[in-house]
Amino acid sequence: MKNGYIKQITATGGLVAFVAAALVMGSRPATAQSPAGPVPFASVNLQQVFEQYKVKVQGSQEIQALGTGLDSVLRRLEEASAMFLPDNEARELSTLYEKASPSDADKARIGVLEAKAGGLSGELRTLQNVATPNDQQRARLAELTAGQRKGMEVLVAVRGEYRQRLEGRQKELSDKITADMRTAIAKVAKDKNVGMVFDGAVAVYSANDITADVIKELNK
Repeated sequence: MKNGYIKQITATGGLVAFVAAALVMGSRPATAQSPAGPVPFASVNLQQVFEQYKVKVQGSQEIQALGTGLDSVLRRLEEASAMFLPDNEARELSTLYEKASPSDADKARIGVLEAKAGGLSGELRTLQNVATPNDQQRARLAELTAGQRKGMEVLVAVRGEYRQRLEGRQKELSDKITADMRTAIAKVAKDKNVGMVFDGAVAVYSANDITADVIKELNK
């Protein structure tokens, strides 16, 4: 497998691209503010908040580890010639490979499956090198070749399932970070009597930057 499935959670889309102006706190219009009233606007550096949120940091590390682990499983399946195994046994082997601490029984089962796959792979190579195979050998060669082809399809399916698992976990993390950031921004804005908060990338200038307060609120 040339390319892994590790995908960094980026600050695009639902995380940093959203404008926190949606966090209107229901205060009076800006034109009606008095010096003692609510501060009408504030800004927050969403990129900085995103990068310094400890859940994001920990989640990114978790996703990287998951992606690396799944890539390792796929590589082991290919090296073990798992494409020669029936669907259920190829999937069983992938599950066993995923275990961080396989038991002795797991290790024994892995050995059995690897030996079976290796034997079938070796048998195919041997038949492919027969100059003038007989009818029985040709039939067996066709059987093994068909099994290998089907097994490759199984491994492709497993690879797709792994990708879906990784992307699903990424989405869970992204959704949580987005929700947490919105909640923290709203909390800080309310505490500071701010009526509207903009992303710092949108506001050319802001004398009321609440980035540090939002980061503190998120990580407390």
